[in-house]
Amino acid sequence: MRKFLVIKIIIAFVILFFLIRFINYDEIISAFRKADFLLLLIGVLLFIPNIMMQLLKWRFLLNLGNPSIKTPEVIKSFFAGFSVGMVTPGRVGEISRAFFIRGSDRIKILGYTIIDRVYSLLVTILFGLLSVAYLLVFNFKFSIFLLIPILVITFFFLIVVLYFAINPELFRSFVYNINIILPKREKIKRFLSLFDEFTRGKALIVFIYSSVTFFIYITQFYIFVNAFQRISIFPGYLSSIATIFTKSLIPVSVGDLGVREGASIFFFSRFSINSSSAFDSSILLFSVNVFLPAVIGFGIIIFSILTDKRNKN
Repeated sequence: MRKFLVIKIIIAFVILFFLIRFINYDEIISAFRKADFLLLLIGVLLFIPNIMMQLLKWRFLLNLGNPSIKTPEVIKSFFAGFSVGMVTPGRVGEISRAFFIRGSDRIKILGYTIIDRVYSLLVTILFGLLSVAYLLVFNFKFSIFLLIPILVITFFFLIVVLYFAINPELFRSFVYNINIILPKREKIKRFLSLFDEFTRGKALIVFIYSSVTFFIYITQFYIFVNAFQRISIFPGYLSSIATIFTKSLIPVSVGDLGVREGASIFFFSRFSINSSSAFDSSILLFSVNVFLPAVIGFGIIIFSILTDKRNKN
């Protein structure tokens, strides 16, 4: 695990190093000095509704299995999981949320965490495929013989994503049917039991929470870009969504550092946005939405450890 983390950190810094060399360090600093600080402030403040929506979704999921869980534990588990998730691919480390809720079934908490992450990813895939497909058709000069199969595959995946998003019982049935050949069947049955409460209506609510959170995040990205260089709404949102979709597909570095910045430069440059503006916007997005919650989570973890030691003594 430690070696893997070191590799991810190295990858992040190597990519960032080459991006900074490519852009020019002076351009990055100059872009910050010329930025519209009112727009930067608005973008930073969107962190609050973003986090609130994620907390509400997490609270909603936990209530399905255990309505007695107190709000401080919901907040503590959310931020602590965020901190661990920052240093793992695709933030899978967020499954550690289960260890910060006392007296609950950890298998079920693990299941709710997976549902949370999966629905966030489904929303990213849904809108990401649409954005990338549009960009391929109208902004990249691909042959029609290549575009048609791309569009057909995109349309097929969109239908599949939507269908599974609002029909969670399909996943339950699939896992239940192969449970016979899997080890630790009892734990898997406990995991599957959470789908007894996670009905189609509940799945739709989680999907809506995830969609609203996603568009707050994308709006924040769009505002950050506009703080450095003006871009109209449609291409701005297209590029923002395509960037987030791309970094979600390539989770090879800590906090997706480097990958997100490279994708941002690539997509925004199609609409005449300077590399420095795209880079700075992406770094800000990381700082506000990944680094800041991770720091809060780290503080919560340290506080929990010290509190446990004090109680034992």
